[in-house]
Amino acid sequence: QFKALTVTMDELSSYFDELGDLYKDTDQDMQDMLDINKSISALLSSWSDSYHGQSNILKNWFPRFFKYNMNEHISMIEIYNHRNMTKTQFAKMQTNLEATKNSLYAERDFDKWGLSPEDTENIDEIDKDDYLAKSKMLPEETKQLNDKKLLLNYLNNTLETEIRRVLKYNFKDLKGHFL
Repeated sequence: QFKALTVTMDELSSYFDELGDLYKDTDQDMQDMLDINKSISALLSSWSDSYHGQSNILKNWFPRFFKYNMNEHISMIEIYNHRNMTKTQFAKMQTNLEATKNSLYAERDFDKWGLSPEDTENIDEIDKDDYLAKSKMLPEETKQLNDKKLLLNYLNNTLETEIRRVLKYNFKDLKGHFL
């Protein structure tokens, strides 16, 4: 449609140019009509060139941009999906571990707590404070939960970095084409 518009603009430009030529051999009062028609012709020609340039941008640059646009987002989508899976696993692990610790604290079976030898010696002190007791319980499972949390934080930071990289690249690319 841009092509049809540019052709129409070019035809109108030629029409006003020819119309202006009719006033060439007339008296001075009619010379203003020559200037007006030539100005309109130049304006329409300029407009046609502008539309032609916009048409080229739409035909040549937009398809190239969108062709590779989805491919450059694949890594970001993979990280996002992995992050969501890790987040779900972390939430389940955290809920299960908290429930297990609450259950063990209520039972007061210190052998199941998995305490270190130093903590076993101070069991009376630890048993008085439920927060302290739960922080000392099941050290291996707690370590696994913390590792999952570190992985989740890493994936969040990686995802943010990837998003910033893609946006920065796209901004520079588009800025180069339009400014």
